[in-house]
Amino acid sequence: MPREKDFDQATVVKKCIDLFASHGYSATGIQEIVQKTGINRSSLYSTFKGKDELFLTCIRKVMLDEVGQLEGMQKKGMSAIKIVDAYLSMVTKDQPAFHLLKFASAEFKLLDRKTQTAVNAHYQWKYAFFEVIFKHAQKSGKLSKKIEAKDMVALLEMMVQGIQNMSPLANADKTYKKSLPEFSRLIQKKK
Repeated sequence: MPREKDFDQATVVKKCIDLFASHGYSATGIQEIVQKTGINRSSLYSTFKGKDELFLTCIRKVMLDEVGQLEGMQKKGMSAIKIVDAYLSMVTKDQPAFHLLKFASAEFKLLDRKTQTAVNAHYQWKYAFFEVIFKHAQKSGKLSKKIEAKDMVALLEMMVQGIQNMSPLANADKTYKKSLPEFSRLIQKKK
């Protein structure tokens, strides 16, 4: 008869998100996971079947949280500009979730097929989400020209990368706040 789990899976996943976000997928070893989470190796393998499944579980948690936040903003009736502002604010803060996705993209070829599929599906969802947001903004006359959602997502991600490359994470908020008005001018109709 299998032994009862003596750990909280959600707590283990949260600790592993922090760990993978700090070191990346390839640089995080099983022993480090065992030490950080406090669970034994056999429990790790019986619950998650190894590092790949654990990483996939972490990726799915981060993606579902991001999807929930963005859809929540849309349901509140926030404007496209406010959603973009909130999205940039989310990803420019020193959040393990963002760093985990960044590592997943950077180390994409090292990931197993299921994790690659999950990452691809998330980015496809993100493109579709921003496409809906920006089509609505274009119909309401709040954007000066037609912008494709995939271009918008790429622009958002380039901005975030640029912000983080220009300054340490401690200064990311300040740099982001300076760059946001320029970004808004780019996509808003001048009055």
